[in-house]
Formats: sequence, C-alpha cells, structure tokens
Amino acid sequence: MAQALVEMYRSYYEFWDKHSDPRSKHLPLMGDPLPIVMVIGVYMYFISILGPRLMKNRAPMQLNRFMHCYNAVQVVANAMIVYKVFHLVWIPWKYNFWCDGIETTDENFGKEVAYACYYYFVLKILDFVDTMIMVLRKKDSQVSFLHKYHHVMICVGAWVGAAIMPGGPHEALFATMNCSIHVIMYSYYSATIFNPELRNCKYKRHLTEIQLVQFAVAGIHAVVGYFQPNCTFPKWAFLLFVPQDVFMICMFLDFYIKAYVKPKQLKKKQRAE
Repeated sequence: MAQALVEMYRSYYEFWDKHSDPRSKHLPLMGDPLPIVMVIGVYMYFISILGPRLMKNRAPMQLNRFMHCYNAVQVVANAMIVYKVFHLVWIPWKYNFWCDGIETTDENFGKEVAYACYYYFVLKILDFVDTMIMVLRKKDSQVSFLHKYHHVMICVGAWVGAAIMPGGPHEALFATMNCSIHVIMYSYYSATIFNPELRNCKYKRHLTEIQLVQFAVAGIHAVVGYFQPNCTFPKWAFLLFVPQDVFMICMFLDFYIKAYVKPKQLKKKQRAE
C-alpha cells in the first residue's frame, strides 16, 4: 500500500513536471494544481461557512477605507496588465489575431508573456477579497452562485493559462477585455462609496452588458480559432473555453433579465394599471 502511494505521488509530480510550462512552473502556486485547489478551498470555506458563521450575531463591518484602498489597487493593477499586454502583444502585433501558437522563437518575449499571464492569475486571486468583503458586510444577496462560480472559474482558467500554456492571442484578448472591464468596474465601485446614489444609476446595468459582450467575443474568438486549420494553439483548450463562455453568457443573461428587464417591465405594468 505504501509503495503504491509513493508511486502515485511520484507519477503525479512527473506528470505536472512534464506538462507545466518551464517559464512559469517555478513561480508561487504554479507547477501543479494542488496549491491553487487549496487556495480555492479556503476561499469557498470562508465565504460559505466560516464567514457567515462569524458574522451571524455581529453587526455588518464598516470597511469603507479598506474598500477605497482595495478598489484603487484593483484599478491600478488591472490598468497595468492592459498596458503590459498592449505593449507586449497588440502594438508590435506579435500574434496572428485569430489564432497563433504559445511558443515563440523570441525567448525574451516568451518569458515576458509568461510573467504577464502569471500576474493576471494573481489578480484573479486578489478578486477573492471582493467576496470576502461582501460576507463581512453581510451583503448575503450579493454572494450568489453566479458570483462565486464566476470568480472560481476565472481563477482556474487563469491558472491553466499561466501554468500550462502562457501565451497566444486567446489569452491576450481575454486578459485585455477582462482587465479593462475591471478598471471600469472598480472605478465605479469607488464612486459609489463617495456617492451611494450611483448604485441605482444606468452604469451598473452597463457593467453587466459589457461582461456579456466580453464572453460573447471570447467564445466567437475561440470557435474561429478551433476551425483554423493551421492553428497550433491547443485544441483541447478551445473545447474548454467555448462551453464555459456559453455557460457564463447564460448565467449573466439570466441575472441581467432578473435584475434589469423584469423590474422595468413590472414598473411599466404598474403604471398602466
């Protein structure tokens, strides 16, 4: 039994040593999925069990100062990723937009892209703090299945990108869109702290709309890439991207209809009566 466990352990690390990208596998939480699984497990335990239990008989925490700092960090960090991707990829046009491989003959470029993918992954872990703030402020309605699933799956996808295939136009495009949206989103969150009335303005609705556009563009981009005959980007990645994008569109669309379309229709009906 002990020998079998040792063999499983050895095979596990041999597998990930073989499939991990050499440019990023030495970085924290890279190399094999066990560390990020543990991070996600702690996150889910806190927001689903520990956090609500700790706050059950307590008043909501006032975290405005912390939220100001957190939102500012998010805006700056996401803006830096957008700048980095444009500087590395889009301005010099290093990739074929519709599909290109991960490897590059330019070693320095490959390393810089790998590190950019890793920084993006770290930002997705930082996003977990957003949910923790909601729990500590007892905003239970905001900690929805969509919110938790979105954060976890984006983090998993970012880990796969950074650990196994750091590079390619598909990762660059999604990181550009996602970080650009986060710059807008966290700027809006900061504005609502100064002016709470903004929470009910039309811009909140537009945030969901641009998120829907993001997943639609990413899904179309992946479908086109999959059918490119000379595309060297891993086909298995496309088979993961497309269903995930479709599922996210369905969930965000469901949220959009319930949060914005149906209430508007109800108001019109009440006025008519």
